[in-house]
Amino acid sequence: MNIRRSHRFVSSTVLDHNIRLIDLSSTSHCVIMAPRDRVIFSSVLFAASVAAMTLSMAAPEKNGQVSSRGASNLAPPMDYLEAFYACLEDPCDPISNPRGHIPVAVAENRLVIDLLQQRLATLQAAQAGFDEVDVYSYNDPRGLPIIRQSIASFFEERFLKQPTGSINPNHVAVGAGATNILSNIFFAMGSPGDVVLIPAPYYAAFDNDARTFADCRVVPVICQDPTKGPSVHDLENAKVEAEEAGLNVRFLLLTNPHNPLGVVYSPQVVKDAIGWARSHSMDTVMDEIYGCSVFGQKEEFKSILELYNNDLGNDLHLVWGFSKDFGASGFRMGVLYTQNEVLMAAIGNLIAFAWVPLPMQRIMADLLNDKHWVDSFLQHSCQRLKKSYTICTKVLDEMNVPYVKATSAMFLYLDLSDIIKTEQEEAIMSQIFFKRARMVLTPGTTQHDSQPGKFRICYAYVSPEVLKIGMERFRKVVTTIREKGGLRFSIQDDHHWEGVIV
Repeated sequence: MNIRRSHRFVSSTVLDHNIRLIDLSSTSHCVIMAPRDRVIFSSVLFAASVAAMTLSMAAPEKNGQVSSRGASNLAPPMDYLEAFYACLEDPCDPISNPRGHIPVAVAENRLVIDLLQQRLATLQAAQAGFDEVDVYSYNDPRGLPIIRQSIASFFEERFLKQPTGSINPNHVAVGAGATNILSNIFFAMGSPGDVVLIPAPYYAAFDNDARTFADCRVVPVICQDPTKGPSVHDLENAKVEAEEAGLNVRFLLLTNPHNPLGVVYSPQVVKDAIGWARSHSMDTVMDEIYGCSVFGQKEEFKSILELYNNDLGNDLHLVWGFSKDFGASGFRMGVLYTQNEVLMAAIGNLIAFAWVPLPMQRIMADLLNDKHWVDSFLQHSCQRLKKSYTICTKVLDEMNVPYVKATSAMFLYLDLSDIIKTEQEEAIMSQIFFKRARMVLTPGTTQHDSQPGKFRICYAYVSPEVLKIGMERFRKVVTTIREKGGLRFSIQDDHHWEGVIV
């Protein structure tokens, strides 16, 4: 198997050839050549082989055939999705099912669903969605005028912080989720094989967003201090290494506030990174999908709209959506804001394959225009996020488990490197959490962290009551392993896990 020599290329190589997962199910000695020609075992490959074996054992063979292009999309975009789906079959409930599964690996803010239900399960919302005749006919795929104007006004108030009328609604488009928006940007602006640089660790599905339709590949940027963001030196190193491998670096993708770290990049870090990209004629895509989910008292998120006074040029593009800040990932409504009018014209054709239903556009326009409700909703959302974050940090502090001090989004990124020394052990630890604690956390290696032992907790996916149950299970598992000197015993041996197994 010919894998690129650099460890940072492994994930994109595997994702570029997902059909290899079938072969990996019978492979136990996959290696890659890392920098300085040392051989290391890749947990990305290890996890992929485990996932493939699990799938082959758990599910009957499927009838039918697909092309090589279809085969490259058979594997799920994230290795832990199968375990997550299993959790959905048996969810924990503090009263009716306290021994059920607890998934904390999905970036959803389910803490605010009740507030959305109260606002949208109403006659007003139904009338907003279906009273106007334009929702029953074809229209501009980029969005009805009312939703584009409503988003423009929302951006002016929340991101630009200037009087109304500053943002041109013709520079706004809506599509079926931020995934669709990102894929279309890479398709329209890039060429097959082009590279997207993303500071690591990063959201695992970005690989899929770049690859599936646009045929671009992701190269992780290894940062000296990931919590502060990429330095120019970090970016230059990643670019040089990619070019030495014969790749064309075309994009820089930044997420601010950050997933999975939950931090806010400083304005200087953002401007330095964008300035660096411009010096190399690269486009920068700014993912600000958590821009209204900042709960840290001393942290202030500044959008690129504010940093550049709404003068983005043709090479800086903002992506947002309703999935995170509004807890509405099921609505499938992502947003692109770009002043590149040629790109916007191309998006108008591409987005027709993933149109946002027109009634939903009118419903969400009506919601955004209810400014009093939006103010109250976002305030309550941030308060609830902080409460759940504190539930996690209280337990971790008591256990002396290090973690990134988050101020935004819905993530806690923790460090178990005191008991996890290798990537294989991280993959084993994921299985322990699932088998013995009935929990699914996001392993750091799936997010391209270069250091083993990191895990992401998406604390807003479950209620505070369920989260408390999960954190106590987490405490028991980690404490047991620490007391026994590390991962030196079987997951299956019940006598090692007395008092832990749920």
